[in-house]
Amino acid sequence: MLNHLFDKENSSWNQLLDERTGHNFSPDPEEARAVLGATDTLQAKYSDVRLSGTDKVYRFLGIRTADGFVRVGDDYKPPRDIEQEVIQRVGYTEQFLTTLRREHPTISETQLYLLTPDFVTAKAGEGFVGRAAWRDNCHLDAYSVADLRDVGSHDGLRGVRLVVAVPERARDELLQVTGDAPEKGDVPSALSAAQEIGFDQCYDTLLADRKGAVAALTDTRVKGLSQILADYKTTPKQ
Repeated sequence: MLNHLFDKENSSWNQLLDERTGHNFSPDPEEARAVLGATDTLQAKYSDVRLSGTDKVYRFLGIRTADGFVRVGDDYKPPRDIEQEVIQRVGYTEQFLTTLRREHPTISETQLYLLTPDFVTAKAGEGFVGRAAWRDNCHLDAYSVADLRDVGSHDGLRGVRLVVAVPERARDELLQVTGDAPEKGDVPSALSAAQEIGFDQCYDTLLADRKGAVAALTDTRVKGLSQILADYKTTPKQ
């Protein structure tokens, strides 16, 4: 999916946005088989993962934040070996659950959403099928999903780089650095240049467009910037 985000035609991004595709991504069969056959690919049977829910398109693996047990009906039980491997692979590590318990004590269960077996079986005759996976912003709950359609939201899309709005003045500086103008919508070129100009120019860019910088803030970014300032205040000055 990530390799084809910016394809000129039929990109994975456009497929996920297109109602005609059912908001599904259809990978190249050879590429999909190569991924499935890779030594570091984790394969799990649906029948080995105890999913909850009744929706026609998706189900979820419920994980209790207190101890990592998985939901089975109205109870929780220790995860099976393959369930534990899946949980670890998608990032629900003990460290993550500990952080979740500390930062969001009201969240008792986190959930990993998957397409239903019946849905996948129905689509399998058409070829491989995929969805974008993202992690919710943890305001009220916490889960990873592949069922939502709003892939334009940047709350927590897993694996897709964020599109950064570069101020016009900074963009002119970027063009001078790179020596050529990127095509319209060619975000990766601008981002690559932005990564090369260093922290000094990044901070100068933010200060040059304070209104734009404020508009781009989120709770997560505010928290991160606050931590940077706190570290700065406690760092001995040269």
